[in-house]
Amino acid sequence: MHVLDSIVVDNLEDRILAPKRLEPMLKTILDRARNKTTENAEKAKELRKKLRGTEAKIERLYAAIADGTIGDTDMFRRSMAQVEAERDETLRIIAALEKHRDVPCHLLTKRNIERFAAAARARLHNESARLRKGYMRQLVSRIEVGDRQIRVSGPESMLAEGVLDSGSDPTAGVPSFVQGWWAVRDSNPEPTD
Repeated sequence: MHVLDSIVVDNLEDRILAPKRLEPMLKTILDRARNKTTENAEKAKELRKKLRGTEAKIERLYAAIADGTIGDTDMFRRSMAQVEAERDETLRIIAALEKHRDVPCHLLTKRNIERFAAAARARLHNESARLRKGYMRQLVSRIEVGDRQIRVSGPESMLAEGVLDSGSDPTAGVPSFVQGWWAVRDSNPEPTD
């Protein structure tokens, strides 16, 4: 099994993690992400128009109850519940669309790609087999072993996330893989005995 691990790691380094191979793959991913962002913006615009119509319905229902036009309060409650549910669903969809913002293309630089590739190579050669395999699982989702070839595949999105994270501001937050990030002294110290 050690031979298979070695073959997979060597191929990942040569065929995926080489900066000259990684850059075109990432540009394709970013182009797809930009297209998706444009589509999401159009959908959100249409949904905001629908939301304004739904809110106008709510206002009309309240105006009708205030004017005394609606005498059946059960019918009013059912209508109001239906329109409010429609509004809430529209707001939920808009929020989900806006959550996927534009990919910051300024982070896709040669330097960041090289930094990510070097860090990935180092992690793939970590002394701890457990950490090495855990990182491998992030990059590789499937390994098919045949008589004459080994096919390795994985999510391209992990590559993009890795490169984008390598270019992010180190003061923006603490990455989860950094150990010992907490302060020496707690912000809420316990009384000393």
